[in-house]
Amino acid sequence: MRTTSFLFFFWAVNLSVEAQPIDTVGKRAGYNTIKVEDLRNYVTVLASQEFFGREIGSEGANKAASYLTSFFRENGLRDSAKGRTGYQQPFRIIREGATEGKLEVGGQSFYSPTDIVVRHGELSSKRTLKVVFAGFGDDHDFDSLDIKGKAVLILAKESLTSYGYGTYDKLKANHCPVVFVINPYHPEKYVQVRKSSEDEQAGKRYLLENRSTIGDTTTAKITEIYLSNRAAKAIYGIDISDLLKLAEKSKAGEPSLLRKLSLGKVSVTAPKKIDSGIGYNIVGIIPGTDKASEVVAITAHYDHLGGRDSVYFPGADDNASGVSSIMEIAQAFNAAAIKGFRPHRTIAFIAFSGEESGLLGSNYLVQHNPLAGCHFVADVNLDMVGRQDSKMDNPNYLYATTDQTTNFLYTLADSLSREDTGVALNLSKGKYMFFFGSDQYSFYSAGVPSILFFRGLHADYHRPTDTPDKLNYSSMVRIVHLAYDTVWNLSCRNQIPKNLGAK
Repeated sequence: MRTTSFLFFFWAVNLSVEAQPIDTVGKRAGYNTIKVEDLRNYVTVLASQEFFGREIGSEGANKAASYLTSFFRENGLRDSAKGRTGYQQPFRIIREGATEGKLEVGGQSFYSPTDIVVRHGELSSKRTLKVVFAGFGDDHDFDSLDIKGKAVLILAKESLTSYGYGTYDKLKANHCPVVFVINPYHPEKYVQVRKSSEDEQAGKRYLLENRSTIGDTTTAKITEIYLSNRAAKAIYGIDISDLLKLAEKSKAGEPSLLRKLSLGKVSVTAPKKIDSGIGYNIVGIIPGTDKASEVVAITAHYDHLGGRDSVYFPGADDNASGVSSIMEIAQAFNAAAIKGFRPHRTIAFIAFSGEESGLLGSNYLVQHNPLAGCHFVADVNLDMVGRQDSKMDNPNYLYATTDQTTNFLYTLADSLSREDTGVALNLSKGKYMFFFGSDQYSFYSAGVPSILFFRGLHADYHRPTDTPDKLNYSSMVRIVHLAYDTVWNLSCRNQIPKNLGAK
């Protein structure tokens, strides 16, 4: 019976997608303002050296925020209903710098990143700890081992940084302050981790400033430290190859061998650099008419990874492409409004900061709605819509990813892509993991129906080579047309189904 009702609901939803009358004349009033030249110009500005990668809290990000604020104002968008914010919603962040570590054992000292790399956690003051070797960290490896309050060394089975959640839970339950990790199969990969840690992006973390983070900014209670061969040998007095033999014998059913390893003590210090900063969400609206309290959001994040010295991450595809898209859509809606065609629901154009740092800006906005007396009813989010996924042969595709239970927005976007000759895209839901990785997930978690328009990853993802010249602006126009169609439809239709999958 429940299954029958569920299927009937979606049949009704699909019927409503086709049957509800939409003001297509009004939509066309702004449609032709969407142009390749505009998209290219916006991306070029956002990805320029002046904005230097737009890292949250940086001077470059603040310049990008001012640029977007001016654009919203000059293109007819109104400030938020609460007013007096100049289109900008500030939010405070805590910034953790890369951890600097020191390991002392047997009269020798080892420092990061030459011989140790601290990947997570921190020890602000020196801790002297006994070290326990736990093989590969499997359940039987811990048999008869006393690890409570001690440092534990584990061999990674596959990648340099791999051990399971079960192992982590066991370490946490025994209040182990430190876990050392080495890869016996590919010890040379330590060099890769070391090089990564030397980049300013490695080990950097941002958090929203609130009562739970002030005074305790580290949520990881276990400090993870990756060791060079030299540092590992100093702790145990034997080569990694010998540690591997013990671990493999334990895996084969002889865990008691691990207890026979003579262990000493180490002293560890791993302080973090912590400061604070401010991020800015940029919010502009076109007020609705008879359903003005209901808000359809069209969103994209403008922040990226910043840079160091003279090298910066332009972030042309990630995500100047998405931001330039909502800029064009804002211009189109304004053009329609000037001609007398206004949306029934309020449209909010939102450029987020802090997406790269953990969806910080969108989380903050959802928790602190800047639109007084209004509530969000849908979100269409654009992220990385300028480049082709290296795994896709068909150039006319688009991932339109929703949650796994609510298909209304995907059905709507798919039907619009077939109806509109200016779109000509083949939609696919793509991998569900995409849905967790961008700002629409903040809306979805708050119960707001959400969809992600996304083109996938490529070789220049999160690299200084993600530049404006590599974007396909003709394909972007088709995607912008579809996003515009979708938001216009959502702004006009009688009802918007609720998010069935939200907790």
